[in-house]
Amino acid sequence: MTISKLLTSRCLISAAAILLPWQAVAQDADWSGAFVGANIGIGMIESEIHDFDEEAAFGYSRNDGPAGVSNLQAGYNWQSGNLVYGAVVSIGTTSFDEEFETDFCEPATHQTAVNALGSVRGRVGLATGNTQFYGTAGVAIIDTDETLACDDADSDSGVLDDPYEALVVGFGVESMIADNLSVNAEYLSYMADDQTVDEVGDDDQFGTFGIQADTVTIGVNYHFF
Repeated sequence: MTISKLLTSRCLISAAAILLPWQAVAQDADWSGAFVGANIGIGMIESEIHDFDEEAAFGYSRNDGPAGVSNLQAGYNWQSGNLVYGAVVSIGTTSFDEEFETDFCEPATHQTAVNALGSVRGRVGLATGNTQFYGTAGVAIIDTDETLACDDADSDSGVLDDPYEALVVGFGVESMIADNLSVNAEYLSYMADDQTVDEVGDDDQFGTFGIQADTVTIGVNYHFF
C-alpha cells in the first residue's frame, strides 16, 4: 500500500493548504456541541484472497485500485481550553466495483465491490484560532460483494457474504468559516480482519478474504451551538 499512502498523504497536504487560509476569517472558534455534515473524496482499495493449500502452484489474488467515496456524518465535541475531544459516526458508499482475470486457480475471475463504509470513532485535537488539528480512531464495518470463481468446472469457488469488521485510524484538519459552518480534510485508514470463506455448496474451507481501504475526503459540517 506504499503508493496509495503516498497518494492519500499528498491529497491531504493539498487539502490542508486550501483550508488553512480560512484561519484569518474568524478567531478563537468554540467547537463545543453537536454537528452534522457530509464529505466526498477518493479512496484506494485493496482486496486479497489466499488459498489454504500451501502447496498449490497458485492460490493468491489481489484486486486493487482507486474509487470515489462519499459519506454522511454526525458527532459531538467537547472543548477544554485548546483541547477538543468528541465522537463521530459516519456512513458512506464507494464506487469500487472491479473484476479481472487471475491465476488463482488457473484461470479464475476475481470480483470485488465495496458497497459501504461505516464507522464509530473518537476524536482528539488541538484548536488554534478558528482551526483544529485532530487524530481519530475507532471501529468500522466494510460491506462488500466478493467472489472468486474458478473457470474450471472441476475447481471450487468462494463467495464472501458477510461484512468485514475493521479498525480505522486517521487524522484531519478542520476550519470554521462562519458562525455555524466548518470545512475539513481528513485521511482514514481501514484495516479489516481477514475472513475465512467456505467453498460454494460445500463446508470445506476455500480460503481467506481480506481488504484494506485508505481514503482522503473534503467535507462540510454544520454545528449546533
